[in-house]
Amino acid sequence: MDLVQKKIKIYQSLSCPFCQKVKLAMELLSVPYFQYEIDIANFEHEQEWFKHINPEQTVPALILTDNTPTFESFPFIIKLDSENGNVFSKQNGENYETALKIVSTQLGKAFWAYLNAWGKAENKSDPSLDELYKNLHEVLVSLAKEYKFENSFFFGSKEHPSLFDVGFFSNIYQIYLLSKLILKKDIFSSTIAEEDAALKKFLTYINFTSKLEEFQRVTYKPAHMPEEGTNFYLKENEITIPDQFNYEDFLVATVSKKYNLKI
Repeated sequence: MDLVQKKIKIYQSLSCPFCQKVKLAMELLSVPYFQYEIDIANFEHEQEWFKHINPEQTVPALILTDNTPTFESFPFIIKLDSENGNVFSKQNGENYETALKIVSTQLGKAFWAYLNAWGKAENKSDPSLDELYKNLHEVLVSLAKEYKFENSFFFGSKEHPSLFDVGFFSNIYQIYLLSKLILKKDIFSSTIAEEDAALKKFLTYINFTSKLEEFQRVTYKPAHMPEEGTNFYLKENEITIPDQFNYEDFLVATVSKKYNLKI
């Protein structure tokens, strides 16, 4: 049997945080996988051929070892965890659904509203952008105060990531990076001492978790580049091996192109 057939196959983008959390779960649980790169910046996921793989035309799209497909990260990660000793669910803290609610509605909605408006604005000093940034900052402060990341290195445990960490981290790290690299803003700071202290503890959590070897393998130091698929950035820069890959440059290029940002 082909070795690829023995692995979970993931149709993904290296820049997609939902793809990253699925791969992070597999990395943490030592589950082998084969990745196929989809060029979301050029909307390859909306092409007819991909619709036959995933009718919802979203990534990640996973083909399990028994050849059954799944398109939602949450059920897949829960199933994976249950089949590997419940490593994530044994930890204390909030659950995966809470993480999804934060990154998809509260924080995600506020951040992408600001980034899209900023990226399309001719005048980056437009007062309407200030209101959107204020809303984003308020959401961040609220989360930092509510979840109190100073309790441990991970959320709810000093030793192992929880379901909350797996569901939350890839999204918040991408927001942190895009704020720094594109917006040139330090969104994890405040002129109000109490808020600044909470945000700095939030940032400590981000810095600690981003250094995890398993997270590095799905972002900065992939064990291998996608064996199949296309991507404008990889092709234009003739990137074929991990040593040639710069995750931050790739992320900026992909997001800027996909959302047509005027940087």
